[in-house]
Amino acid sequence: MLDRADKALSIRRQCMLLGIARSGVYRPPRPANDNDLALMRRIDETVPLRGSISERLESFSAKNIGPPWRKNTMTTISTKLDEGALVITSNDGHLDSASAVLEVSATNPEYNQPVLRIKQAGTSGGAASIRIDDPNPDIEFVETGLTGPDPGAGKFEIAVQADRLQINGRRAAVSPNEKGFDTIVVFQRPAAGGNIGIGFKEAKDFKEFGGGRGVIVIANASVAPSVNIAGAGIVYVEDGALKYRGSNGTVTVIAPA
Repeated sequence: MLDRADKALSIRRQCMLLGIARSGVYRPPRPANDNDLALMRRIDETVPLRGSISERLESFSAKNIGPPWRKNTMTTISTKLDEGALVITSNDGHLDSASAVLEVSATNPEYNQPVLRIKQAGTSGGAASIRIDDPNPDIEFVETGLTGPDPGAGKFEIAVQADRLQINGRRAAVSPNEKGFDTIVVFQRPAAGGNIGIGFKEAKDFKEFGGGRGVIVIANASVAPSVNIAGAGIVYVEDGALKYRGSNGTVTVIAPA
């Protein structure tokens, strides 16, 4: 269509006459990677070449994609036209190793930007930027690259149990029967009591917070502090008594058991 050897008409003038953008002439389109090409081929094989991309995605199903041990599974990509949402659905059952319906990876170690960014333009504040609907909702944080002997190091989770929001830390145990998380702090929903619990390894040990509302429950310290911290003090509970250790090592009983 374009004649790059034409001396009379420049590429700019030819693009103007033909009504095409120069960007596509000077900068060739970036080729799709193998994964994109495979998905595009699968969509073309499954869905007739007609309709918008939303309509084609709505009827696209990718069956038996993955390793041999994941046969008889189905991952569906669809759209909710009334909500403008892209939906990815998987019917995978129990898997022996960690898996995900959707995984976003940044594989360049020099990359220092967010891997996933969510932009919300709503100004009313009524919509959540992230919402999790799950019988046992939690978010797990795992720090990678640690080489110490503790397999639980760098692993935390935020979990919801009924009316309680918990911040938990992974146990050091490696036994399958002992692996799991210990509770660090519990926040109770205000309408259910608005209490805070600190120190028990299991949220159930806080009971009903002594029947109080808006209270803080502190469990006995597993080990009482023995080292002074310059410029700071330590508040803790020992044998049911509330104590304070000052920076000079003086221990004061604030309230007896």
